[in-house]
Amino acid sequence: MKDCFRQAFKVVWNPQPLRAPVVDPDLSLLNGPQRMMESISFFILSAEYCVSADGVLREWLRLTSRLGLLIASPVLIFMPTITFGLWQIAMWTDYLVRIFKNLVLVPLAALAAIMLVGLIVITFRSSVRALAGS
Repeated sequence: MKDCFRQAFKVVWNPQPLRAPVVDPDLSLLNGPQRMMESISFFILSAEYCVSADGVLREWLRLTSRLGLLIASPVLIFMPTITFGLWQIAMWTDYLVRIFKNLVLVPLAALAAIMLVGLIVITFRSSVRALAGS
């Protein structure tokens, strides 16, 4: 497995040496924003050349960006669908819990009401008998 990975990595890994950055010879002829962009570009290219003149940094960034895109694409495509499906399952589960809760609570409430009415009737009858007997 390691050898296979190393072979694939050798095929993909191909750093190219960088040329030293040079300033545009017509820099003085450019307008302000163009000069600013040329200066920023020269600064970034000089920093990259100082850090990695052999091109390893650029190659590493290229490979990691491709790997990131390879990983992020399916996530961005399928994640909304999966999230929507899980949300629907959660909603239906909540509805089912409510239904079963009502199926348990309504008969219990009806039974309690019947028992309360029965208790009131028994108490009323016994109080009527007690008053009638005295």
